[in-house]
Amino acid sequence: MTFIPLTRLTAVAAAAALPVAGLVASPAEAAAINVVCVGAPVGVTCDSTVSTIAAAAIGLATNGLDDLIAVGPGTYDEAVSLNGGTGKLTLRGSGDSTVITLPAGAPTTTHVNAVKADVENLKVSMGTGTGHWGVNVSVSGVRNVTIDGQTATNGIGILAENASLDDVRVQMPTNTGRGIYLIGDAEVSDAVVTAGTGVAVQDTGLQHVTRARITTGGIGINVGEGDLTVDNSLIDLGSANATGLRAGNTNPGTGAAFITADHVTVVGGGGNSRGVQSLANTPTAKRSATVLLSNSVIHGPATPIQADATNDGNQGGSSEAFVGVSYTDYDDETAVETIGANGTGGVSEGAGNLDVDPGFLNVITGNYRPGPGSPLIDAGNPAASTSTLDLDGNPRVADGNGDITAVRDLGAYEVPDTFAPQTVITGATASPTRDRTPTVKFTSEPGATFTCKVDAKPAVPCASPFTAPSLTNGTHKIAVTARDSAGNADPTPATRTIVVDTVAPNTRFLSKSPTVTSKAKVRFTFTASGAVRYQCRLDARAWQACTSPRVVSVTRGRHTFAVRGIDRAGNIDPTPARYTFRRS
Repeated sequence: MTFIPLTRLTAVAAAAALPVAGLVASPAEAAAINVVCVGAPVGVTCDSTVSTIAAAAIGLATNGLDDLIAVGPGTYDEAVSLNGGTGKLTLRGSGDSTVITLPAGAPTTTHVNAVKADVENLKVSMGTGTGHWGVNVSVSGVRNVTIDGQTATNGIGILAENASLDDVRVQMPTNTGRGIYLIGDAEVSDAVVTAGTGVAVQDTGLQHVTRARITTGGIGINVGEGDLTVDNSLIDLGSANATGLRAGNTNPGTGAAFITADHVTVVGGGGNSRGVQSLANTPTAKRSATVLLSNSVIHGPATPIQADATNDGNQGGSSEAFVGVSYTDYDDETAVETIGANGTGGVSEGAGNLDVDPGFLNVITGNYRPGPGSPLIDAGNPAASTSTLDLDGNPRVADGNGDITAVRDLGAYEVPDTFAPQTVITGATASPTRDRTPTVKFTSEPGATFTCKVDAKPAVPCASPFTAPSLTNGTHKIAVTARDSAGNADPTPATRTIVVDTVAPNTRFLSKSPTVTSKAKVRFTFTASGAVRYQCRLDARAWQACTSPRVVSVTRGRHTFAVRGIDRAGNIDPTPARYTFRRS
């Protein structure tokens, strides 16, 4: 393979923040808004009610208000045309029970046309028409919309120009039509698309597709001209001679085609299928096509990666087809470079690539998540990820293999971290103790949080070191539970038992010298409840360690011998045993 340095100025993070018409969650109608009802929508307070969507749209562009057309369940056999004005205009159905179809003999082939107007919560049935468009939106948003074009021919499910699509489902034949067609700056998220071409781009601008499930018998994503980023998406080619990702086309235009693909899984395919293709082989044009592929999986297509570039030599320079691939699982031995005399480029292999069975959970049922022990787990680029959610909406990145280091997985799915952290107590107040507020120190894996529980009291959030509230005398247990960033809690909390003892020993003599003695050495025996050591003192001398019995040397005269016990907690008898005697 030819090595070409991987360079890219347009980052995934930049594409994720495209300046397109955004969708927000449908707000409660709290602000001043004009609600026009069609049919009988549930849970809506109507300012007026009409019988058709077309009638509802009359005059809304010029009334200066935010307007909502709320449509109840039913089939609406009409072509819908919406033009927003200075206020916000939204067409909102009642879910898939609101169905829009085209009447026979309609002068248009577009079911819903919206300019500066959002379309939400409805279904479009395209019927058996040829060349029909389900929804055509410009400077608008589409949310929670189903396009049923399963019997349509050569149609477009949704055409979006400088628009955003969220939670859309497009059902077209796998061998004809385009599910989603993007023009200008456009954003697609959480889409399920079946079509001859899942997503098509033929325009300058920045396009972003995230969390898409595409089934196709033609091309999953095709960028003829434009700059598209796709991430956390699955493309299933079935058994067709189809292509997963393709940058470029065979048209004579000169616009560049660029795809940045991160965390994409391409599966299936027949004998002439391709996973990723960079195509710049039009004889009569100087074309440029680039695909940058990372953290992805290509498993199934006969040719996992192809770069194809040439022209007839009369175009003022060579055409270029380039594929840069890193941290991706694919068969590099079957990648193909078709670079003609008037072509440049090739396939550049970066770091971290694998050539292994991906170990999907269940290929038969179409479950392409990594299974237990899959080599895809934590095999991605260890650098910080710009991606935050995988195709299932789970957090990206997670520690899927339990090695306490979170690294992104390869492909569209991230295996969640299901491994509980270990809580370790690293230090604590010595027991027994006369300190009524003992402390414990503890640790766990990076990013973990903790709760502490004292005896039968409720657990509370805590950090190391933890100081217990004032405790009574007796035995107490402090339990510390770590919880990792994925929410897994240690099922076996670390515990430390601490005895609090603030009761001092009571020292007493067992035997002692006569009150008057002639001996130069006198003997004492003593004891104290709970004492583990003793201190003795003769007269005004300093206290010093001693044991029972204790023999002291004395001069003639009056003397006082004192002894005090000290327990394991360090409590010292505040009233030492004292005995005064005289040597004659």
